[in-house]
Amino acid sequence: MMQMGYILLYRSLLSWEHWMNKITAHVYLHLLLQAEFKYDYKKGTEAGDVDITIPQIADDINADEQQVRRALKRLQQSGNIIKVEIKANINRYKIVNYTERQYEQGVNWIIFPRSLCTLPIYKNTNTFLIFVNLLLSADNIKGTVTTNYNRLSRK
Repeated sequence: MMQMGYILLYRSLLSWEHWMNKITAHVYLHLLLQAEFKYDYKKGTEAGDVDITIPQIADDINADEQQVRRALKRLQQSGNIIKVEIKANINRYKIVNYTERQYEQGVNWIIFPRSLCTLPIYKNTNTFLIFVNLLLSADNIKGTVTTNYNRLSRK
């Protein structure tokens, strides 16, 4: 279920260890966009929790399930997410430091609408990540993009 509202994406994401791995970056962004933003007593979830299946992630971002499994494993090993099994085939992923990152004040982030999940480009990892890269690279005062094209053309 898509959440309404927005998340904050830090510009430092461009230098994050997994940014150049397209599927891992897309999976992480997907989890951020799907995450609960507040405590939900009925669901037993906290801010930063995502209850989701691997097939659902794969379908949402148009990726292979094995690619999603590998991406989730990388994110767990690097300490970006914590996996908690709640039911057969449904896992809860907790995004580490979600609350701190979403409520910190500053100019080093952009507001990223959760509704971007509904755009056609969302299912094309290359196009979506170029779009995100352009947003994160934009000059936050002038609104102009001053990015190196070579960074955008990933292999």
